[in-house]
Amino acid sequence: MLRNYIPFFYYPTKVLLVDDNPNYLKNVVLTLDKCINHETHIHPKALLRKILSSNDVLDVGKKYFLSQDEGSVVGDVCRAVSVDIAKIYKEINNKDRFNQISVLLVDYAMPGMNGVEFCKALQHLPCKKIMVTGEADYGIAVEAFNQNIIDRFLVKDDPDFFEKINTIIFDLQNSYFKSLSESIIDTLSVDPHCCLTDPEFISFFYDLVKENKIIEFYLLDKTGSFLMLDFQGKPSWLIVKSNKELVDFCDIASEFEDANAIQNELAIRRKIPFFLTEKDWQVSVNHWQPYLHQAHRLEGKEIYYYALVEGNSVYDVALENKVSYRDYLSSKGLRCQITPEIHSILEK
Repeated sequence: MLRNYIPFFYYPTKVLLVDDNPNYLKNVVLTLDKCINHETHIHPKALLRKILSSNDVLDVGKKYFLSQDEGSVVGDVCRAVSVDIAKIYKEINNKDRFNQISVLLVDYAMPGMNGVEFCKALQHLPCKKIMVTGEADYGIAVEAFNQNIIDRFLVKDDPDFFEKINTIIFDLQNSYFKSLSESIIDTLSVDPHCCLTDPEFISFFYDLVKENKIIEFYLLDKTGSFLMLDFQGKPSWLIVKSNKELVDFCDIASEFEDANAIQNELAIRRKIPFFLTEKDWQVSVNHWQPYLHQAHRLEGKEIYYYALVEGNSVYDVALENKVSYRDYLSSKGLRCQITPEIHSILEK
């Protein structure tokens, strides 16, 4: 079981429903939350070939890993795992991110290839698998689960079957992103100032996600700052700084005679700074004011200082090419009415 931590990114992904009975698939679709991006398939072998030749099932987390010989650093880089954290948020410009396959819902009893065979052929991929069985196949499903071929199973005769589908899909979508983040989180959490595994911060974070109807977020630095987007693509910047970082910023400001006011605001923890790009980091201290934000204190394993930046900000220029989930669905001719379920998936 994955321990509790905040994945370093999250966004809506695609669910594939696989069953040779098209009428049954129609019934399943009718029960899905309206914001679940899904496809139905009745030919498992053809779909298997398509998946194995697609980029939509790859471990997308690996694109943020740097090769061992990359010595130059731009932005915030966690050297221990060679991950370019500053690159993560740029995924918002990639409209294909919403095509990423995170969950497969597969019937067991299909002609030519049963559900276990189908899922076993995809066992090496990070997408999560749910198998649907009849009572007679319950033992087969349990064995497949114990062998890590599938992640969950559902019995068709379960009276709560259709009520459980959305909950399980949402839970596995969250697990999918946590799995992609696991190796990076293991390294970042060694730093005592990292808040991503702190229960108090995790609770605060998901309350913020729910309150602001956030459906995607991206880690911005190793301390725990995030870019958050709602359904329309409206940004919120959660800036997080440790006490140690603020001491370092105070030291920098103290070297400039005309930056006494800025140094004082940092020293008394009234303001915290955030610099997104390399160009931002090159701004002289006496021009830091647009990068300073009202600070709030949060106590967990450590003391954190945070700011929530909404509305127009100096960072918006980095979002000019973003594609929102609403834009993506519109391009597909789909409409979505936001429901509480799409936010509750992030509270696991």
